[in-house]
Amino acid sequence: MTEILCTHKAQVSPGSLRSRSRYALFATKRRQPYPTRSPTLNNQFQMRKSNREIWIPTSRFICGRIMTGNFQSGKDGLMARTESNMIPLGSQAPSFSLPDVVSGRTLSLKELKSERATVLMFICNHCPFVKHVQEQLVQLAKDYQPQQVSFIAINANDAEAYPDDSPEKMKEVAEELGYPFPYLFDETQETARTYQAACTPDFYVFDGEMQLVYRGQLDDSRPENGIPVTGESLRGALDRLLQGKPVPTDQKPSLGCNIKWKQ
Repeated sequence: MTEILCTHKAQVSPGSLRSRSRYALFATKRRQPYPTRSPTLNNQFQMRKSNREIWIPTSRFICGRIMTGNFQSGKDGLMARTESNMIPLGSQAPSFSLPDVVSGRTLSLKELKSERATVLMFICNHCPFVKHVQEQLVQLAKDYQPQQVSFIAINANDAEAYPDDSPEKMKEVAEELGYPFPYLFDETQETARTYQAACTPDFYVFDGEMQLVYRGQLDDSRPENGIPVTGESLRGALDRLLQGKPVPTDQKPSLGCNIKWKQ
């Protein structure tokens, strides 16, 4: 894993890139971030040159823990395959109150959580990694809600820069797919920052005491890797939690588009 800055493809000439695939790395290491409110990510950079490294501030770039030379193309440029931050197991779930785009009500974690298990999902509309698993998210909730498992979805993307992730579009997607869980909009992005969410989709499972027992991937399936979407990893964690058994701590991070932080 390498800390890199990747700019929008239209703003970088091919000669500036170190090719590793069709889309490529731009620069590595030696970043100089401006201060931000995020405890884990810095999303503004200074322009600088050091050896062969060039840092360019842009209105749309990608930063964070990014897998070297591994990108998903999209209409808005490059979308880095970003991994979960994998915060410590046992962490207490921070409280929040956010608007549900379908009902129009402001809902809190306190009223949405379950005494058995609570699944928190950071998702969005436009990311191909989320689209890849949307049907399984619906099925997963339908399978486990009868067992008193609560499901909560949150979109924290910058809706001004990414209109497909606006509350209006969120409501359309939720109704079209029949989301059986609330779909909340984190306009300030404070909830995403508090949970140290990094990508979409990003999954967290909390026990009845709202302590973190699982964080990471839904399963091994990714767009175009040919592996069926089953929700195996998340289902395994839920099954053990509901059976009163310890959830294994060897967990794989989720992988997806980076959360689109505001500038």
